[in-house]
Amino acid sequence: MLVLSSLTSLADARFFLGIDGGYSMDKIDVKTEDIKGYGGSIITPGSFTKNAYLGNGYLFNINLGTEHHFDKNNYVGFRWFLAGGYGRTTLINQSNNLIQYPSNVIEANLGLDLLLDVIKFGNNSIGLFGGVEGGVNGTISDAYYYDRQCDKYPTFPSISPSVFGRVGVSLLLANHHRVEFVTKIPIYELDNSSTDYADKRYKSIKFMFGYKFVF
Repeated sequence: MLVLSSLTSLADARFFLGIDGGYSMDKIDVKTEDIKGYGGSIITPGSFTKNAYLGNGYLFNINLGTEHHFDKNNYVGFRWFLAGGYGRTTLINQSNNLIQYPSNVIEANLGLDLLLDVIKFGNNSIGLFGGVEGGVNGTISDAYYYDRQCDKYPTFPSISPSVFGRVGVSLLLANHHRVEFVTKIPIYELDNSSTDYADKRYKSIKFMFGYKFVF
């Protein structure tokens, strides 16, 4: 954190506000129940069935942050951002296609990218970027159930703290308008065993187009 703070203070900062939209390939791993013996002792712990549910959906998010460059020609830099998103998907059980859960997709992430604006022409440039983003991502089904206290819960929630890798291309126009395409790939799911969603892990590959206005 000290290194990042020092770098930030040395680089020029430019605030940006953007919106992304695109396609998501949604995957849910589901944990089987523990096999228990006499007295409730666990004989065989449950394990995750990978890609037990698959879905295809769409997602939009709003993001804001600052970008920083280290050279006067703005070839190399980095940016950090906060992003919040919403979308829709239909999760389909891969053992029984009749079991389907139309669901909301949500995300709230903090991210960091390395920026390389490699081709300059006037106030325009074409570049590459890559980095990571992490936070809370998942789905909440439209279907609900009520417990004995008449409290309402989603039938099929899958909220996972997770980290995604990011890579993309960027076109900067008139030094203020960034048009981008980015691919996001899940690289790590954090342990959520202490939550109500411990039996499901949400993973999604996302392909997003975006626009950012850089002040």
